[in-house]
Amino acid sequence: MASQPTSRTTRTSSKKLVPTVVQAATDLLENKGVQAVTIRAVAAQAHVSPASIYNHFGDKQGILDAIAEQHFSVMVSRLREIAEQDPKTRLRQAGIVVRQLMLATPQAYELMWVTRPGPAAHDAFTQLIHIVQYGQVAGVFIKDDPRKLAEAIWASVQGAIFIEWQHQSAARSSSDHVTTLDDDAYNILLDVVIRGISRS
Repeated sequence: MASQPTSRTTRTSSKKLVPTVVQAATDLLENKGVQAVTIRAVAAQAHVSPASIYNHFGDKQGILDAIAEQHFSVMVSRLREIAEQDPKTRLRQAGIVVRQLMLATPQAYELMWVTRPGPAAHDAFTQLIHIVQYGQVAGVFIKDDPRKLAEAIWASVQGAIFIEWQHQSAARSSSDHVTTLDDDAYNILLDVVIRGISRS
């Protein structure tokens, strides 16, 4: 009896296709960079047909947007899990969570800030606003506009993490940079941010 030909693609339900493709694309992104994320490469990695990717994502940019949205969704989930009662500790933990996510998937993290923000990106920022409001209600944080305070915190944390990401991706010694960022420096940054919005 003649053997059946082996296909590299398998049928994947619509419900499973998106997370399968996003994971495959994320693996390519983290291991080989954004240039490696092509429709054909992702299809091969996910063992699906290129046509199915075109149907669900449209083009490469659609895949990149989906990666960013997925990682922002993870950020939202992690931020919602923070349950510390002390407002300062809650805000510090939020900063730690964001940095942990960056260290886990640095290429995807960079992508999150250069793609058009989707609902999950806005939701992530809303979680930060809620943390600020929580501290204001408790009488711990100053009574300025919570959105403006969140924007200042967001910019400070993202700027610091972006510096760290650049250092990691440059593959050069720390002596080649004006500044570096390690655990101690990042914790000092969080101290400065928290003191800056605290009433005392």
